[in-house]
Order: sequence, then structure tokens, then C-alpha cells
Amino acid sequence: MEINSDLEILGLLSQWNEVSSFCLKTLGCPIFIIGSQGEGISRKEEASGPCRYILETKDGYMRCFSSYRNAWLSRKDNEPFIFTCHLGLVNFVFPIIFKNTILSYIIVGGILTKERKKTILSSAKIIGIEQKRIETSLSSLKMIDEDEFSHIFSLAKLAISPLIREINEEYGLFLKAKGIIKKEELIRIDEITGLHNRLYLINRTKEEINKASRKKYPLSLVIFRFDQFKSLMDIHGEQIKNSILKETANILLKFTRKEDVLIRDKEDEFLLLLPHTDQDQAMVLSKRINERINDHVFCREQGLELSLTISCGIAQFEKEVNAEEFIEKADKALFSAKAKGGRKIFLSSEIKEEPKRCVITGIGVVTPIGTGKDEFWEALSKGKPGISRITQFDISNMPIKIAGEVKDFDPEKYMDRKDIKRSDRATQLAIGATKLAIEDSLLNLENEDKDKIQVIIGAGVGGLAFAEEQVAKFIKDGPEKISPFLSIITFSGALSSMVSLAIGVKGPSITVSTGCPAGTDAIGYGFEAVKNCEAEVVIAGGAEAPIRPVVIHSFYAMNALSLRNDEPEKASRPFDAKRDGFVIAEGAGIVILEELEHALKRGANIYGEVIGYASTNDAYHMTAPAPDGKAASQCFRLALEGAGIKPMDVDYINSHGSSTPLNDKTETIIIKDVFGEYAYKIPVSSTKSMLGHSIGATGAVEAIICCLATENGFIPPTINYEFPDPGCDLDYVPSIGRKADINIAFTNSFGFGGKNSALIIKKYIK
Repeated sequence: MEINSDLEILGLLSQWNEVSSFCLKTLGCPIFIIGSQGEGISRKEEASGPCRYILETKDGYMRCFSSYRNAWLSRKDNEPFIFTCHLGLVNFVFPIIFKNTILSYIIVGGILTKERKKTILSSAKIIGIEQKRIETSLSSLKMIDEDEFSHIFSLAKLAISPLIREINEEYGLFLKAKGIIKKEELIRIDEITGLHNRLYLINRTKEEINKASRKKYPLSLVIFRFDQFKSLMDIHGEQIKNSILKETANILLKFTRKEDVLIRDKEDEFLLLLPHTDQDQAMVLSKRINERINDHVFCREQGLELSLTISCGIAQFEKEVNAEEFIEKADKALFSAKAKGGRKIFLSSEIKEEPKRCVITGIGVVTPIGTGKDEFWEALSKGKPGISRITQFDISNMPIKIAGEVKDFDPEKYMDRKDIKRSDRATQLAIGATKLAIEDSLLNLENEDKDKIQVIIGAGVGGLAFAEEQVAKFIKDGPEKISPFLSIITFSGALSSMVSLAIGVKGPSITVSTGCPAGTDAIGYGFEAVKNCEAEVVIAGGAEAPIRPVVIHSFYAMNALSLRNDEPEKASRPFDAKRDGFVIAEGAGIVILEELEHALKRGANIYGEVIGYASTNDAYHMTAPAPDGKAASQCFRLALEGAGIKPMDVDYINSHGSSTPLNDKTETIIIKDVFGEYAYKIPVSSTKSMLGHSIGATGAVEAIICCLATENGFIPPTINYEFPDPGCDLDYVPSIGRKADINIAFTNSFGFGGKNSALIIKKYIK
């Protein structure tokens, strides 16, 4: 953007240069001026070293543009603010009014911290930036500690704010001296028609919404647009276009009352805000306007006789809708009207909202075979067993001495000591996996609306392990020795609440306690929230830490656990003829679910798309599966139907495969029932053979496995499958994993109480 000449006229050029020099010396990065629509991003010479290099790369401009524009659009005021770009660099942003109608921003860009450097290099790798060059460019920036941001931001404000104030004051005087409309009005008036523009509309709409809500009267908005404007203007040019817009404005003004607000917006779009008017009354008025425009002959004074038609979209204000959403509703109605062929009027209430697409953009996993997706996947693909002798307590008098323990997890990496004392291990695993997922997704929560981000965590036993410890203290030492946090730690809702608290998000926070399918259900509920336009970002998954004596004894008393204490690595053997029960385990799996467009706008890496979810109940027995498996088969079919696919479209099944005699046999029957002869051609593996059964976490971990399997084109094995069972005769991918082109992966979970759940994940292809 050219600013020097204007600043010189205002007598502020030297002050601008002084402030710019101060920023460069103090902060290590320059002032970089960008317009409200992203103008100026391409001026690489004004940017910091890393920014210049990114802008030279393929798609670099668009990534920077989207990151900046999203940050700008999310602001509710014009106060200075901080945002982190798509790469991870911190930027300070200061708004100014400059160049008549442009609301510009001075960006002090490219501030770096030690903690963020690793994230930036990881982001650069994902978008294909050469590591050595980005490292070299980063070396030109000063390293600033995370906790110094507010101090540095205050310094920048002290330096820049006086300059901005003088620009605004001097520029206002400069305009008045030239007899130009004052800046407050100038930025709200359309120069061609003399009508107000969209900036005025948003402010006025907010006022009218407040009045309508307070006084309880109807409020409607109509948007008009010509049906063939562009093609006509391609023939006749700018002068005729302006004439048509002026004539249209004059026609519309004849239909408006004193209290109505008429706006010209975009190229050929007019908006009419109608207080004290419901959608039916707005429809009557729109029909009259439509007929008048359609009958009008344009541009007679220019020696032409042009006929045009318009389409209209109407929205009526409803509670809990803000100004932008109100306008968007009318805009969608207009789009529907034009899609019908033009000359139509459409009510927003007639629109059926299209379901949104839900993608997975971040993975956090904590398991007995590894923490973090890379370590986890490497061990899983190699068939590494994670079952071993229990080390968390004395097992000398225990009938079961084996479990899937997470041995490398340090909660202090993810939480402070105070919160660790106030939480159960399951909650700690959930928070760890959540922070890993957010880091993996490169999702900057500061750029998101935290009030709308949902947290949905699945757990089967929740804080029962902590409760067991406290009961033992109560019996041994008396009530005064139990933790004051017992009640808030042990209720299942603590998992989601503590996750929300740890990351500072304020949307719905829900713990799903459906037993073994809880993690599957949590992701399924998150998928439905995104699909049904209830959320753009959902943090979903499951966590469990059930390795405690009483919990283990309870499953042992049911004859549900394997007794292979002498062979822990071979104890979990799904579908094998000598299987004798499952192996209890702990862990957590969390995914970041996003609405597709939201993910694309921020340049997120997409692991896969959730396309189907279903849940049913056997209503047969609290522990045994229904022998006919009909309800479970129905669950599978509903998931396939919801995904819009056929059984033969599935390339891989990650089964529940718990290693119990009844479950594995019944699950095989269900797969055959749903998939028919094709069941023998689908690879079916149970990763519980390596991980054990982590109850409420297992379904989420297995959904993550489906994502990684589709991404890597590899099916993990079912280990310990040594003795074929005639009742389990499918392809269980025994012992060794295999390469495969996986487009669609299916995962299912079964649980006590007859619960059945299924998820379908599809490879995302741009």
C-alpha cells in the first residue's frame, strides 16, 4: 500500500519512520501495513524475514491472506490485538482509518518464542517449506519468552498509539479542508447511489435487533440482486452500470418508509431492513418491488431500453441470532432464489440446512505402546505388544497380575502440580492427549471463538480408581484423611470439565459414560454436532485409567479377564481359539473434529473425514451379547446408510475384538450378516491384541487407528492369532500387518448393557 505520499502531506512521515525504526530495534520486526481486505500482504519488502520467504512459496500468499483475514473478521471491535499466523509467528495488530474508505491495520509482525520455534518448523514442513531456509530466516528475529508477550505488546502500544491517533486526527482535518465528507460518514456511504453501505447496515442492524428484542416487534431483512447483471455490464460498461444502480436506488426508495433502512452492497445487491415487519409482510412488499423492477425500462436517457429482473431473499429476525447471522440468513435465501432460475422470492425459513462435513485435523494418543501419534503408529504397525505385569500397586495377592499400563506418561508435561493433585489419572491422560491433539492440529485457540468449542469425552469407569484409593484411606485412617477433592474428582463429568478448564474453552462440556463404546460415542456425538451446524470445532475422544485392585477384581468376578499371568504379551488374543478373556488397560485418544470449510480456511492437515455413526442396544442382557446379533447388525447398517455407502465400499474393519469367547464369535456373525460374502474379503483386525481393552478410551483410540491406517495405507495386525477358531473364520490380518489402499475404514465398539456403536472414517482427498 502506498502511504508515504499521504503521510508526507499530513506531516507525519518522519514520525512514521521513527516508530518503524523503534519496532525494528526493540521487537526485531518491522511495521507492515495491511488493508482490511488483505491489501498489502504481497508487499514482501515490508515484512519480516520469515514472512518474506513464506510469501515467495507456492500458496504462501493465500495462506497468509486467509490467516490474517480470519483474524480480522473474528474481531468484535477495533482495539489492538494479538494473533498467531498459520505458521505460528506472533503478530501485534493496530487498527487505523486511512485512505478514505479503507480500515487499515499496522501489523508488527513476526515475533518468535523458543517454545514456538518447534511448532513453526513443524508447520513449515507440512506446507512444504525448506527447513534450512526457514531456520535461517527465523534467526533474524529476536527470541522472546512466552510470558513477555503482554509486556512487549504494551511497549508496542506505547510507541504506535500516538502515531495512530495523530493520523486519524490529521487525516480528518485534511479531508474537511478539502471539503470532503467527514471520515465517519465517508466510510458508510456508497458513492454511486448515495445510499448507506454494508458497514452502516451492520451497526444499524445491531441497533434494530436490540430494539426489536426489547420491544418485541418483528424485524425482517430483504436482499435484492439482479439476475443477469454481469453479462449485461460486460456489454455496456461502467457508465451504464452506474446509471442502472442509481435508477434502482430511486425505485426502491419509493417503497421505503421513514423507519426502513436501504443499503447498496457489493456490485448489484441492495438490502432493505424493515422494522415492525414480519416475513409475510416482507414477502408482499418484495413481490411489489419485484414487479416494479421487472416492468421498468432502464437507461432511456442514454438512448437504451434495457430490461432486468431481480431475485429476493427474505429473513425474519429470531432470538439468539446476531447481526451477521441475520444478514447471512437472508443471503442464503437469496442464493436459493437465484438457484431456482431467477425472478424468485425465497424465505430463509424455507431453506433446509445442508449437513456440514466433519474432518479430523488433530490426533492425541496416550497408550501402553506409545505416546503421541508417531511413536504409537510405529509400535502398532510393527505389532508391538503393550501388555505386561502390573507395576502400579502390589499384585502379590491379585488373581490377575497383567494389564496394559502407560509407563512413559508424565502429567507434569501437560498440567501444573496443583491440578494434578486435584485430578484422577484418567483426567490426566485426557488432558495430555487433548494437548497433543491441539498441538498436532496447529489449532490456535486464541484465533477461535472459545465460547463455541465443544468438549466431549468418553469414560467407562471415570474416577473410580481414585475413589478406590480414598475408600482405602477412609477405612485405614478415618474420614479426616480423605481428599477434599474426592467428590469433584470421581464424578465422570470431571473428565470433560477438567479438559475444558485446561484449555480455556467454554462451549458445551460433556462426559459420555456408555461403557466400552464411550470413546466411539463421544466422537460420534461430536461428528453430529459439526454435521448439524452446532459447532465448527469439537474436541472429542475417550480416556480411562481402570488399573486398580477393586476394578480388576470386579471384572475377574465376572470371568471376563484373561488368566494368562505367565504370558502377558500373549494374553490378549482376539479371535484365537484359545482366547480366555480380555486384558484391562489404560489410555486416552483425543481427536480435533472440524467443519471442513473451517479446517480448509486455516490450512489444516486433514487425516480423514467422519462420514457415518450409529448406536443401538440389544435389550437382551447386561453382560452377554444377543446371540443373533440383530441389534448390532442394525447399528452397522445404520452407520453405512448414514454414510451413504454400501458394505462393499468398506476397505478395512477395526473390530471390537475384545478376546472374550462370546464377543469375538458374535462379532464374526454380525460382520457376516451385514457384509455377506464380502465379509471374507475385508481385512478385519483387532488392535486390542496389542493395546488391551481401555474401556471408555478404546473406541476413540481405534478411531485414531483408522485415521492413521488410511493415511499410511497400512493395516495393523491382530497379534497372538495362533490357533484358528472355526467360529471365527474371517481375515483377521494375523501376526503381521500389511500394506493396503484404504479409502474407507469402519470401526465398532460393543459394551455391557447391550450397547453397540460404529464409526466410519473416509480418507480425505482434496
